[in-house]
Amino acid sequence: MKIHALILLLPCVVSAQHEADPEEGMRLFRANCVICHGPQGNGVGGGIGLLEAKFKRPSSDGDILKYIRNGIPNTAMDKVNVTDAQAGDIIAYMRASAKLGAASLATGTATGDAARGKALFEGKGACLSCHTVKGNGSRFGPDLSDIGAARKPEQLERSMVDPDAEIIPQNKIVRLVPKNGAPVVGRQLNQDTFTIQIIDAKQQLQTFERSALREVTVVSKSPMPSSKGKLTSAEVADLVGYLASLNGK
Repeated sequence: MKIHALILLLPCVVSAQHEADPEEGMRLFRANCVICHGPQGNGVGGGIGLLEAKFKRPSSDGDILKYIRNGIPNTAMDKVNVTDAQAGDIIAYMRASAKLGAASLATGTATGDAARGKALFEGKGACLSCHTVKGNGSRFGPDLSDIGAARKPEQLERSMVDPDAEIIPQNKIVRLVPKNGAPVVGRQLNQDTFTIQIIDAKQQLQTFERSALREVTVVSKSPMPSSKGKLTSAEVADLVGYLASLNGK
């Protein structure tokens, strides 16, 4: 989960030239550490909890940096292909996670203010230009009226920060090229042996006979823009809090 505003108040300086970034550390941790240690950092057992400041060996930042960069001889811990600065980012993420409580971070329970999130959703975030909540908004994107009951907070946050990371089948975007006519892009709603139904960017339902199509391609990129660089960590947390509150009731 992207580190929230409180964590960002906990910088970790690994050198005079680099102030470690726990948000970048979170990304690096997921890319390099989760495969063995799990998303909560406790996957190898033995009382080790990387996001809870529980280590088997000396746990100074210098020691941890050395283990990340060089590995640990005679163990399954191999060296990680990162720079000293990137290792420092990972350490900052682990320290910040321990400070807030690893369990709440890893399970996505550390969310922001739902009321502020609603205001962002309907205002600065411009989310209603693609999504619908309780009948209000656009039908081009998925209806989010009960998204909090279907998706965990960490999944919601990942969808905002890195929308290309996971596109669930019911939200896939397809590009259809008719044998006669211009290509059409839209969110696939239904398909069967003979037809494909989509909703396009103008919120128009369109049904195509498969026999009339020259090409059907699933678009690998999500049409949803990333919140990175557009919303602050606190704003993302507030949006997560709002979306998590939407349970269809």
